[in-house]
Amino acid sequence: MKKLFALTALLTVLLLLAACGANEPDPPAEDNQSAQQGDQTANAAEPVEGLEPVELIVYFLGDGAADNDEVFALINERTSALINTTVRPLFISWADFGTRYPLVFASGEYFDMIYTAHWSYYADQALRGGFYPLSVEMLNTYAPELMAQMPEVALRQARIGENIYMVPNIQHEFGQVGLLVRGDLRRAHGIPEITSLEIFKDYLRAISDEPGIIPFDGGSEHDIWAMVELFLYTPNDWAFPHDAVPFYTFSIQDPTGTMFNFSETQEFHDFLALMREFNELGVWRMDALTNPNSMVDNFMAGRSGSAINNLTTVANAWQEVITHFPEWEPEVIDATFGTATVVNSFISNGFGIRAISQHPERSL
Repeated sequence: MKKLFALTALLTVLLLLAACGANEPDPPAEDNQSAQQGDQTANAAEPVEGLEPVELIVYFLGDGAADNDEVFALINERTSALINTTVRPLFISWADFGTRYPLVFASGEYFDMIYTAHWSYYADQALRGGFYPLSVEMLNTYAPELMAQMPEVALRQARIGENIYMVPNIQHEFGQVGLLVRGDLRRAHGIPEITSLEIFKDYLRAISDEPGIIPFDGGSEHDIWAMVELFLYTPNDWAFPHDAVPFYTFSIQDPTGTMFNFSETQEFHDFLALMREFNELGVWRMDALTNPNSMVDNFMAGRSGSAINNLTTVANAWQEVITHFPEWEPEVIDATFGTATVVNSFISNGFGIRAISQHPERSL
């Protein structure tokens, strides 16, 4: 997941940068000179004259990549030339995401922008006054090229009450579940190519006694839900609506979208029986709920026999593993195994501007 969000975050920065089409209006007091340029507009490829230098403090999710300094130096070279602005990236690691993300708001810490999403405290912080309200007029003025590509449904999804509090993703994303497995272990235990969920279950059972390996070694909140996604939702063509309505789901194949309590279904009882079997086999470790390391990280460290995440993330992890540990013979598998999938909400990825930011227009 970390790799995906690093990529998403950087692409979002570049998309926002490419979309700047006008300079900011009457700015805070320290930007007096730029106030004289309030009615000047500029093409995204041309620098905006008369803007005071600004550093935007931006929070991203994850621990940051090894070449962050190099990447942001190039970003800042471009933003400096166009809008006299640089970006100072800060990172919230996955290990303390659940506590630190709300804390950077509650503490009153100053920053200008932060990654947000429907699963990443968007509604919660918007309702608490943590985000700067964005009108359509403001978005059209300061991000016209981005708005030209913005699906109307994306803005509707981002709206809370009368206001929009984030710049949502503008692309269709699909949440295919991806698996990463050790091909060397699969062959050593006589497991055929993994073309079905049943074969993957057999793989987990087979490597449960492999020395030094936990078959399914994860512990982050995402890993836990990914297991439910893999073993319960995906094979039954169910969709997970929201954690605000626990135990309720709907079938992707049902055009009415009627929700039902899945805890009353035979499928759920079968899922529980499978989880009990896996627990007794030691498919995951006993301290999984307090393990701060993600399954992808554990796989790349040689501790896990498999990893689950979205398909993009496991494909990126495969690239690292095949580079450094080719003897593991890593294999990427589309774990939907031909079942239906749904398009993600546009607010599954986005950026919000901090309510106390002194540079909301420059941020856009």
